[in-house]
Amino acid sequence: MKLHHVFAPILLLIVLLGLANAQTSIRWTQLRMCEHHHFQGKCHSLEPMSSGCRKVPLPIYRQVSSYRVTNGCCTFYLTDDCKLRIFSATNREDATLDGKHNDAIQAYRCWFDCQA
Repeated sequence: MKLHHVFAPILLLIVLLGLANAQTSIRWTQLRMCEHHHFQGKCHSLEPMSSGCRKVPLPIYRQVSSYRVTNGCCTFYLTDDCKLRIFSATNREDATLDGKHNDAIQAYRCWFDCQA
């Protein structure tokens, strides 16, 4: 009996287990937005699964004062159609949005990395 006949099924099993484990370890970009500073008030935690333009949910629409992005990047927009970019954030949070950014976010796009 040749050795490769013995080890081939074992090697195949190891590869398949590795692929299964890799698929379960994929983590989507996560976004948390709150209506008040320091993540107070109404909040929404989202796991956008595509890079499409998303409107901020009504309870916090144009009221976002703090946000947290994990496992990727989100770009925030001043318009519902994601045409007027405000800023982007990669694996970052801001507990105190100030000035023109405070209560301005109407839409967002999230992905693994920032796209133009």
